Amino acid sequence: MISFLQAAGPEGMSLPDSKRTLLLVVSSLLLLAQALPLINTRWIEDESWYSASADSLARHGELRMRIFAEDHMQGRVDTRLPLTSMIMAGFFKIFGTSLYTAKLPFLLSALAGILLTYLLGCELGGPLLGALGALFVATDNLYFLAARTARPEAIVMALDALAVLLFLISQRRGSTAYALASGLVTGLATLAHPAGLAPAFTAGILACIEFRGSVLFRARTWAFAAGLVLPAIPFVLWATSDAVHKDEFIRLYSRGQGYPLSAIPSIERSRWADFIGMPNSRFRLPIPLPYRLHVALALIAATGILFRYNRRLLGTLATILVPCILWWAFLRNPTSRYIAIGGPYLALLLAGGFIALSARLPRRQNAVAAVAYLLILAQVAGNYFILYLYRKGNYTQVTNELRAIIPRDAVVYGALTFWMSFHDQRYFSWNRAPLQYSLERGANYLILNDRVLVNGSGFGLDDWDYIRKETSEFVSRHATLVGRAPNAFYGDLEIYHVNGR
Repeated sequence: MISFLQAAGPEGMSLPDSKRTLLLVVSSLLLLAQALPLINTRWIEDESWYSASADSLARHGELRMRIFAEDHMQGRVDTRLPLTSMIMAGFFKIFGTSLYTAKLPFLLSALAGILLTYLLGCELGGPLLGALGALFVATDNLYFLAARTARPEAIVMALDALAVLLFLISQRRGSTAYALASGLVTGLATLAHPAGLAPAFTAGILACIEFRGSVLFRARTWAFAAGLVLPAIPFVLWATSDAVHKDEFIRLYSRGQGYPLSAIPSIERSRWADFIGMPNSRFRLPIPLPYRLHVALALIAATGILFRYNRRLLGTLATILVPCILWWAFLRNPTSRYIAIGGPYLALLLAGGFIALSARLPRRQNAVAAVAYLLILAQVAGNYFILYLYRKGNYTQVTNELRAIIPRDAVVYGALTFWMSFHDQRYFSWNRAPLQYSLERGANYLILNDRVLVNGSGFGLDDWDYIRKETSEFVSRHATLVGRAPNAFYGDLEIYHVNGR
């Protein structure tokens, strides 16, 4: 690290080819060394939600949640933004449906994000900025989680970073083609998740700064807009292709975001409290301390350093980051996982701060490098601590235990979480398939007492109480307990066989 910073030169932005390649390789290997161990642990409800729709597309050519009742949302057709499920379906079609193939596209997207962080850094300030940014993002806790989770954040992150990079190149070259490509990639990112729209706001701000009052009369402005709209056209045509698609499309998108605007301050406090690891926000530690406070302090310090020494870089990064943060708030989902989408830009903010400080304090480069080392090591240590906690959520072990009790020809009724365990069998999820509906269609084994059914979905509400009471009453009269699969993460699972089936 010291030699890299010393190689920076007076402006802190140059780096020999051999060293930038080395840092890129190290960053990629470092991410793999963190993300691959225990990759089969902590399979969560959201991952089955995306995987089940993708598996239906791969096996049956239908984008729908076949494990839901047909009169429930997404049971007839899944009109959610489709790109994530389509990418997963492609992997399932080639490699087969499994936990590992479900997670593979997101790990590959995270690896691509390391390269894109480097290229963005090169565009914004030089190879050293990009190489150090790649190293920081490879160790980021939330980025690490996105790399090993079958949720859209990693794909959106890679597409958004590419869209921003293409737009910056279009500005540097005055290229309409690059502006069109940037709009196309932003449109694709939006088809993966609404959070992917953020680069459109960044592009609008940068274009207004560049063109001022003539922004609406510039070819690059309309090229970006055309690219942004084009990917949405086939989706809208498909979503309104018949009465069933149209009904589901209207039913899904007429719901709004689920929270009133007045709830935004509370939601954002929750998101950023989770980001810094406020006590009891995610993991319970022996000492109630915000275990990611050092990351937040480092980002604040880097912002102050760049404000003093490199306002041009800070201004560009702010133009990229602020629209992301405001857009997450508009989406009104309290998850801190969205922050992984901004991981490349936060990493470049850190890298820029360390480089600027090192260039201005040449006699203190050892100390600056030591702080950078400590930050990286703290992040890596945090990631391995997460893996240590995840060891209890061995999904493969739970799958083997469940399948040892439930025969291959069974029709299973249980939590959405365990769909992947029975992806090759008929399965109904109590999340949106009523018990009676499932029984009428042959369900003869029930998996109950999982942590979500017992404790709720994690928002402080016992939102599945009515399912718990209904199934408990049913099995007490009409089913026999045939086995248990206790697990510290998934719950003390109880397996019941319906009498006479």
